[in-house]
Amino acid sequence: MKNLRLLILLLSFASFFSTVKAQNISNEGMEFWTVFPSHRPSGGVLAEMNVNVTSKFNTEVTVSCGATTQTKTIPANTVVTFLVSRAQSYIDESESNQNLINRGIHIVVTPGMPKIVAYSHVFAAARSAATLILPVEALGQQYYAMNYTQDNQGRNFLAVVATEDNTDLVLHRNGTTLAINGLKKGDVYQYMMPSEDLTGTYIETAANSSCKKFAAFSGSSGMRIGGNTGGVDPLLQQLYAINSWGKTYGVVPFVNRRYIVRVLAQEDNTTINFDGVSAGMINKGQFIERVLIEPTIVSSDKLISVAEYSYTQEHSSPTGNGLPSGDPEMVLLNPVEFNIKNITLFSSDKFRILERYLNVFMKTDKASSFKINGLVPNNGTWQVMPSNPAYSYIQIAVYEESLTLTADDGFNAIAYGFGDHESYAYSAGTNLASSQFLLVVNKSTNNENAAACVGQQSDLRITLPYELEKIIWQFVDGSPDYPDLDPNPVITGTSTKLYTYTAPVNKVFSVVGATQVTALATLVAGAGSCYTNEVELIFNFNVDPLAVAKIGAPTNGCAGDEVKFMDESSSMVVGKSITSWKWDFGDGSPISTDKNPVHTFSNAGNYIVKLSVSAENGCFSTVVEHNILINPKANVAFLPAAVTCLASDILFTDQSTVAVGNIVKWNWDFGDPSSSANTSALQNPTHIYNAIGNYNITLTVETNNGCVSSLTKSITINDLPKVEFTVPDVCLADAEAIFVNKSTDFDGLTETGLTYLWNFGDPSSSSNTSTERNGKHKYNASGDYFVTLTVTNANGCSVTSLATPFIVNGSNPKANFEVLNPTNLCSNTDFMLKNTSTVDFGNVTKIQWFLDGVKYGNDDLDPTFNKEYTFNIPQFTSPLTKVIKVKMVAYSGGTCENVMEKDIILLASPIVEFYSVNPLCENSGTIQFTAKETGGLQGAGVYTGKGISISGLFNPLIAGVGIHTITYTFTAQNGCKDQKSQSVEVFPTPTVDAGSDFFILAGGEKQISATASGIDLTYEWTPSIGLSRTDILNPIAKPEVDTKYTLKVTSSQGCISFDDILVKVLQGVEAPNTFSPNGDGINDLWNIKYLDTYPNSTVEIFDRNGQKVYASSRGYAVPFDGNFNKKALPVGTYYYIINPNSGRKNITGNLTIIR
Repeated sequence: MKNLRLLILLLSFASFFSTVKAQNISNEGMEFWTVFPSHRPSGGVLAEMNVNVTSKFNTEVTVSCGATTQTKTIPANTVVTFLVSRAQSYIDESESNQNLINRGIHIVVTPGMPKIVAYSHVFAAARSAATLILPVEALGQQYYAMNYTQDNQGRNFLAVVATEDNTDLVLHRNGTTLAINGLKKGDVYQYMMPSEDLTGTYIETAANSSCKKFAAFSGSSGMRIGGNTGGVDPLLQQLYAINSWGKTYGVVPFVNRRYIVRVLAQEDNTTINFDGVSAGMINKGQFIERVLIEPTIVSSDKLISVAEYSYTQEHSSPTGNGLPSGDPEMVLLNPVEFNIKNITLFSSDKFRILERYLNVFMKTDKASSFKINGLVPNNGTWQVMPSNPAYSYIQIAVYEESLTLTADDGFNAIAYGFGDHESYAYSAGTNLASSQFLLVVNKSTNNENAAACVGQQSDLRITLPYELEKIIWQFVDGSPDYPDLDPNPVITGTSTKLYTYTAPVNKVFSVVGATQVTALATLVAGAGSCYTNEVELIFNFNVDPLAVAKIGAPTNGCAGDEVKFMDESSSMVVGKSITSWKWDFGDGSPISTDKNPVHTFSNAGNYIVKLSVSAENGCFSTVVEHNILINPKANVAFLPAAVTCLASDILFTDQSTVAVGNIVKWNWDFGDPSSSANTSALQNPTHIYNAIGNYNITLTVETNNGCVSSLTKSITINDLPKVEFTVPDVCLADAEAIFVNKSTDFDGLTETGLTYLWNFGDPSSSSNTSTERNGKHKYNASGDYFVTLTVTNANGCSVTSLATPFIVNGSNPKANFEVLNPTNLCSNTDFMLKNTSTVDFGNVTKIQWFLDGVKYGNDDLDPTFNKEYTFNIPQFTSPLTKVIKVKMVAYSGGTCENVMEKDIILLASPIVEFYSVNPLCENSGTIQFTAKETGGLQGAGVYTGKGISISGLFNPLIAGVGIHTITYTFTAQNGCKDQKSQSVEVFPTPTVDAGSDFFILAGGEKQISATASGIDLTYEWTPSIGLSRTDILNPIAKPEVDTKYTLKVTSSQGCISFDDILVKVLQGVEAPNTFSPNGDGINDLWNIKYLDTYPNSTVEIFDRNGQKVYASSRGYAVPFDGNFNKKALPVGTYYYIINPNSGRKNITGNLTIIR
């Protein structure tokens, strides 16, 4: 019998989805293999390759290839870069499709040191690619290539590296197979075909190598995506073995750009869904592709692989246009089944990467726990997936090279970067499936995990890809073996079956640290394993300490208030977190499973709060207790005053009590925010409301234990009645003073439901008060008194009037008055009388006037001493005088009065009539204004105003343009006057200038240059003979004989002006027979007088040979200057022809030029 010892290292990352049946291992590990595939250079710049390594702990790593080896220390949470030897590792396209000896890049952690995470990054001038590297334990025996449609910029590749000697592989492509035999550990094979998309190419170990693992990588040496122009970039991703594929993927877009999704199947009849909607069914090796902008969830009924692609920079925008950064990239996504909770990753800025990002996808209710380097992301916003709100995503800009991502629950993430025609992308980290593993089942909790919990009974559960006949379990601590002679497996899977066996060993591990169990397994006949019928399986795992529960909470609280409890527990294992909590608050409420719960204790008392926790390794803590005293709150009560009225002090009485302790603080809120005194800290305060309405009053009290409670009550503030009464005029002799009450309720209308209390200010009287509506009182002494009235409405609101001064006057008034202008009392003016009445005490309260026995005006109820009164009677002109009898009656009370009578003499007054005048023009001349006295009185009148004489002669030229007021005043012989005024408007005279006299030639014509100004002028020329028009300002004159023309200008106001012009007619053209164009400024031009009156005339000049040396334009606008072709003509005689072009004969003659 051949025994084969297998050492299986179980890692600490577990699946977080109950549907997963296989234990996950992560991308952390101890040993890795990668390759440096073909790369099309840009501008002749050859690519380099970095291996970037990081770890959560201090460790040491060796990277080797061919003859080169590098060993470096890796500080915790720091990225260390190894530059790989291009000469030892690079695979040229010409080396494809052949075994390459020792080209694999080997990454190994120094034994006994902590695990690492590794990435490879190929970079050159504007052409880079990167991938996550998987540890050896995560590798498999079956892979499908993921590439993209190839253009002429490069070639698709599928590259593999053997991890064991004597590895034989079989490649399946388009129904053909290719055998790849004889690979030794570290050997590389790069498969390439010209211009083919290799997506769906299947590669597996040959039958004789079925248990050997190898690493596989796919991509392109260079390509464009999205068009035939623009940037080129390589693609590179390490492939996941088919058992690490999943059924559900969250796809988050690259920031601010469109993207492509490819979904690849490993089984026939695989249904693909995008956001729950079927996209079709495909068979193994086939794919479905979509172009998207928004995020999506891809799902399937079978295992699938999903890749996300970015476009060439020139086609990257959501609309297909260019962006400032980006280039083709491919990243293989991880399914939600294989997520992570804690990973340290590398974010590169090589080569020329300007923008770096993370895309994170996880459950919505756990998104708030996600942190980068221990901090909540400071940019990006969590957004709910449109098709499934249970999941959310975030796009985060990052700036550090080493990033540690953590969360309370699993997440999927990719890291990527863009520059000018540059990009890279890779998975930030993942858990991966293994087909051969051990789980420890905690019998206390029934949880299964990769680690055991110290001191707690555990069973062992093993999963294998083959069936067993029996298992014997052995322990290194000397415990007895446990034989399982008839194991009963649970079988899962269809094409690849997994057998799970549970051994009820009831093992208690008593020592914390690394331990080992061995399973001596006998395979059933024909199991199809890589091994013989017996195999020794050695499992190394950890025995973890129990978690330690710790409660962070106050030691006292208040009934009815929330108490915050903080979990301060520890898993006692570095890198493992607490994942479950059980809180018992000791008050009979349900158990809470929140991490940091908030609890409200309904009743006062002492409570024991208990907490037990469990870490992600399944190890439960012992129960920890915390005592908390819950103090009672006060029973808040208060009583407002019975009557609550506007503008009144309202007392609030505290009636609060507390069962234990004392009330030490009161805080009143009167619900009156407009008041500066809206709050009070007094126990029994008062408050004044200045507006009616309903108010909510809140009293908050605090006990000496710090417990706060409050109560709110509503009160209504009622309006006040309106107090008003009239004070009578009373003298001592009057029977009584009657005060008329005009008070109403707050509405100003209602008089019912009111009660009254009068105080007459006469305390010596037995009847000084009254409750009647109208107050009545007999005063027995004259003097000054103060009367008040209190009115109360049905709501109990009272208002007392201010003390109103009141006088009881004496009984003996004396009427008297003075005439203020006794010597000149004209009937057309008012006459004035002055009150000089008196009384023995107090005031005269009323005065009445009578003229000739007829009452004049209203009674004066405020007749102050020396008050003046104005009287007027109808004007008269006859007789010359009238006598008027004036009587005054003065009162000091209702019955106390006195009379004074006087005669006054009024004089007749003149009556003037003044006739109106129509508007005038400035040049209208002097006119006489007319006015007269019509009453027959003797006297004299005068005129006054601008431009008029006292006798009435008005000169508009002197007055000037505008409206003028003229007044006529008539004074009678008795001195009485009357006057009237009239307005007269003076219009401006238009100005006119017919222009200067001028000459024209017989048969000629000239426009008259007349000017005029005024308002809306019209024109008229006389005579009309020889004028083009007579109704315009500037007609053309063409008389046959000398003619004087007169222009008449009329404004719209009717004002007229005239002017003349003489037009003289010459019977012939008088052309000079010589001129001297010598430049002295005298007689340099041949000017012909009045030729301009022939506006169409032309002038031609010839020398003695008949050559024309000058020809004018029509009108002779530019006179002849003695030059021809810009040269001076010689002295001599020349001949001219003047053509008037008016029907008259030409004028000819000789012209001599003198220099």
